[in-house]
Amino acid sequence: MKVLLADDDPVSLKLLQMALQPEGYEITAVSNGGDAWRRMEEAEPPSIAVIDWMMPDMDGISLCRKLRVLDGRRQSYTYVLMVTARGDSDDVVQGLRAGADDYLVKPLDLSELRARVQVGRRIVDLQKEILARNQMLEDYNAAVSHDLKTPLIAVKMTLGQVIEGLYGAIDKPVEVVLNRSKDSVAELLSMCETMLSLAKCGHDNVLTGTSRVEMLSLVRDAARDLNPLFDRHDVNLVIDAAGPSYFVTGVALDLKRLFVNLLDNAVRFSGAGNAVTVKLSGDSSTGSIRISIANQGSEIPEQARRALFVRFSEIAGGGAKPGTGLGLYLCRRILERHGGKIWYEHDSVSGSQFIFEIPAATDVN
Repeated sequence: MKVLLADDDPVSLKLLQMALQPEGYEITAVSNGGDAWRRMEEAEPPSIAVIDWMMPDMDGISLCRKLRVLDGRRQSYTYVLMVTARGDSDDVVQGLRAGADDYLVKPLDLSELRARVQVGRRIVDLQKEILARNQMLEDYNAAVSHDLKTPLIAVKMTLGQVIEGLYGAIDKPVEVVLNRSKDSVAELLSMCETMLSLAKCGHDNVLTGTSRVEMLSLVRDAARDLNPLFDRHDVNLVIDAAGPSYFVTGVALDLKRLFVNLLDNAVRFSGAGNAVTVKLSGDSSTGSIRISIANQGSEIPEQARRALFVRFSEIAGGGAKPGTGLGLYLCRRILERHGGKIWYEHDSVSGSQFIFEIPAATDVN
């Protein structure tokens, strides 16, 4: 396992090397914070960093904070052991809050150093194992969901043909049953799409395959896909756009899934004869686009709002059929990956609203 040693005192640095090299670690030794940071930015950086608090170019506290940001981008974990002559409890707290995992005060007990680095090795190994298992589960989920889609699409198409009389006339009671079956298959297909999107989003905030996406067109596109749902629930769609177009830089399929999920929820909780209202506006001061999707359904209780965007959390009430508890969580993840945010509000005029903001594209004339 690779270990980074960063200390501007050559004697201390040599002692660290002498203590850890016989343990089989692959040692990288540097004498300042800048060089330490450059080593950690490499494609295959050390998994454990033993860093001094006081160093030229960049101190240990600043280096630790930057490492935690880097870990978040890479979906990896660096175990950080802070080494310093500053042993006051306030200093210890400051180092731990900056992101250090452990703390050693000089002069060092080399046996204790080896033991603490060994603890770090166990934690890093465990973290890697957890990440590998999560990746395996996400890959399995994606494979199963993808393989289910093709036969479900075929079943849905065949049911539609039977209902339309392509294979001969059918009685009204049979048509009712077949329509229910077709709706069930459509729900399974939607679930497959959700699971595929979850597998793609995972915990990774790095977007690939982005393009300029026009959000007003995307709302209309998503609404067309949900026309049968609007008709079945006797709900109308109202689009209120302050401008002619709203461009973002993002992944079109993911953003369409965002609208499909939010519109689907709004329709199911609206009640017959009501309308779902989508409002779009731009905020030049923040460079963002704000979109709200409102319905006249029941207000979500305050105690339930905290869990709205948590995985497997379901919206209660409104007479709607319970879902998977993944739709709003997926909406949150899609927006986080696009640099946006989402929240819930309720008032007597607009009713229940899911509101989100997303950065506007900066390269649109």
